[in-house]
Amino acid sequence: MDSWFTATCGVSPLFLRLFCPSDEPYRNDGGASFSRKDAWGNIISLDGFYQIASGITLKPSYLWYKHSTTKNQDIASTYIIYQCPQSAKDQIISILQETPACLLRPLSVDALILAEQLNHWGTSMYHDHSKLRPIMSKVREHEEFPEDTVYNLHFLSEHFHAVRAVLEDLKERTEHLLDVYRKYPTLMRPSARLVGEFGDVEDSLAYLLAQTRTLMRWVGTYIEHTQIAVGLLFNLDTASIAKSTQQDSSSMITMAAVTMFFLPGTFVSALFSMVFFNADPSNTGLLVNSQLWLFFVITVPLTVAVFLTWELWRRWRVDSQRKSSPSNKRTASPDADDINPDEGGEALAYGLEEGGAFRASPSPTSSLRGGTKLRTHRHSTLSR
Repeated sequence: MDSWFTATCGVSPLFLRLFCPSDEPYRNDGGASFSRKDAWGNIISLDGFYQIASGITLKPSYLWYKHSTTKNQDIASTYIIYQCPQSAKDQIISILQETPACLLRPLSVDALILAEQLNHWGTSMYHDHSKLRPIMSKVREHEEFPEDTVYNLHFLSEHFHAVRAVLEDLKERTEHLLDVYRKYPTLMRPSARLVGEFGDVEDSLAYLLAQTRTLMRWVGTYIEHTQIAVGLLFNLDTASIAKSTQQDSSSMITMAAVTMFFLPGTFVSALFSMVFFNADPSNTGLLVNSQLWLFFVITVPLTVAVFLTWELWRRWRVDSQRKSSPSNKRTASPDADDINPDEGGEALAYGLEEGGAFRASPSPTSSLRGGTKLRTHRHSTLSR
């Protein structure tokens, strides 16, 4: 079969190799065009082929063309399309039935197939972007998200990346056809040239190229929107986890405080083996130990001391963490004795005002070894 196509139609073996059975599901290839010559070295046709990708799951379309450059009876254009999109096939058949003269122009079939592909992927892109709008609407309304929202966003992002790859492929194919358009008229013999034969097709290809670039920009924007939505969901989940952790931490602090409240009394009672109540069989009630007041005299100050120690330790830990944080190191003022700017320099006094605003203002400088000394001040009214 391959040899028949090559011998009868002059189909390039490179084109037939693209869709022949192999271990790969399909091969990715670009486009090529070359001039065919007769035995006397005269150019008789412009042949070429290219591939149009159809996404991740769909198989691509393969197109081979042959445009004659001589005028025997008519200027013939031959096409072989493998796995032609159904919408493009229906469009070609419809034009053949209504206005067949439109398809007599070279490269008109190519323009139709590219237009149908752009229409398909543009519609698919806008349809998928409509799925992103309800998610962003829920964000604005502070509503709950389904559990599979992140998975759906990842699928949308994957599809948008596939659409962008297809659009890049269509852009290359359109540029390839524009190169063929520029080459074909120069190869035709004067007797075979037709005035105005290519004008409309060139305009159509230029429009398709502009449309492809526009869709590529929009799909890039949709990819960014999807990534922003995924990041927003992760941030909201992180904030929810942090809030739950804070609530758990507050509960643990409450439990620790209650434990510290009872621990000194338990320790004192166990240490001194204090027995406060005695059951005497000769009496009807309980006997209270006369040394009960010692328990309160020892326990109350000890409890206060424990709480004060805990509070002082907590404040020391918070201050240590604040001083060791990277943000505090960046905003810390350097020592004035360690800074000696060049002579004639102007010192700036800067500091953090209330609310965290940064303030910088010129200040007088003092002479230091023939230069100027940078005087720094740290003014912070932020409460610890």
